[in-house]
Amino acid sequence: MIKQIWDGGRYISYFCSSSPKKNEKNMERKIVCAANKHTSKFTGCDVLLLGVRHWDDYMRAQCEIYSIKNQDYIQGFIDNKGDFHTRKKAYLIAKAAGQIVRKEGEYDGDELFSEDLY
Repeated sequence: MIKQIWDGGRYISYFCSSSPKKNEKNMERKIVCAANKHTSKFTGCDVLLLGVRHWDDYMRAQCEIYSIKNQDYIQGFIDNKGDFHTRKKAYLIAKAAGQIVRKEGEYDGDELFSEDLY
């Protein structure tokens, strides 16, 4: 769902992650991209910042577009059904779907990092 708020001279649109589910009940869940979840103080909705990796140029640009300055985020991922998952839950989904290509170095654990997928 998309909501708009008036910000003293312009409308800012926020995507609320409480979107309706699609008819994809039998589809296996897979992790599709990195996401940071931020709860907007203006709308009360969860704003999902999406990118190839956490805090890549795409995510930074979204922060600028939406005038998000608060660093209060939950890092995670979204799946092919559009649902947000924490790093720990995303790791379990990616592991079950056979998406983990490698786990090495400081990233060896039960949390998913973008580098684990490629």
